[in-house]
Amino acid sequence: MFSTASTVLSDVDLTSNYQLDIWATNYENAKARAAEGYGIVNCRDAYLYGNPGRTNRDVPNAEYLFNDWNPTIFLEQIMYF
Repeated sequence: MFSTASTVLSDVDLTSNYQLDIWATNYENAKARAAEGYGIVNCRDAYLYGNPGRTNRDVPNAEYLFNDWNPTIFLEQIMYF
C-alpha cells in the first residue's frame, strides 16, 4: 500500500473498501494485513509471475500450481482464514 494512503484517503475506511494484492512478502505482510481487516489477493511473484520474453523464461510452474498450490500459501507465510 502506498505510504500516503492515510493522509490522501483519510476519510475512507480502507479496510472495508480495499483488497490488497500481495505480490512480494518483503514489501507486505499478508498475515498482518489480514489481521487489520484487509481482504487479501494472493498474486505472489514466486508462484504466479510470468515473463516469457526474458532469457531465463520466468514462467509459473503449471503442474505445481494445479496440484499443490493454493491461495493461502505466501512462501514463508501460510494464511489460515
